[in-house]
Amino acid sequence: MIRVEVTGLRQLIDALDEVDKNAVKHIRKEITTVSKAVAANARARVPDNPISGWGPWTQRGRDLGFNSTAVSSGIRTRTNRFRRGGVNRGYGVDVVDSNAAGNIFEVIGDKSRVTSTTGAQFVDSIADRFRGRPPRLLLPAYYSAVTPQVKERIAETILDEARKAGLA
Repeated sequence: MIRVEVTGLRQLIDALDEVDKNAVKHIRKEITTVSKAVAANARARVPDNPISGWGPWTQRGRDLGFNSTAVSSGIRTRTNRFRRGGVNRGYGVDVVDSNAAGNIFEVIGDKSRVTSTTGAQFVDSIADRFRGRPPRLLLPAYYSAVTPQVKERIAETILDEARKAGLA
């Protein structure tokens, strides 16, 4: 068995970017493909209705009502260039949930912000029905989609492109 460890990944990507722009495109495409798989897995985990009665709900003009279609469509990928001081520090793709009700469902559970018995019942209902620690959608989706084989495939893609460019 041969074990290859990659250190200085950012420097390798930067060097590849200077030598062969297409190589970096292949790596980014692989990362984007994996992130889309995570997003699809998270969308498949959205329940139809986490608790009965979580219907229309508006707080300070913001819609917090749970609609599974809206929650699913709020889960998407977003490129993250890790900029600091106007300089590119890296590349990644984030999977985010931009729906307010989806975010509530994702993290509710510790009662740290509960101010009423109704609020406590709401939190208890979701926490009892959906066991496990928050986040409920994105974290399990990540571990389902980003298997050791997927990580290995990404590492191989990086190493293949570095070899083609004469950097490894």
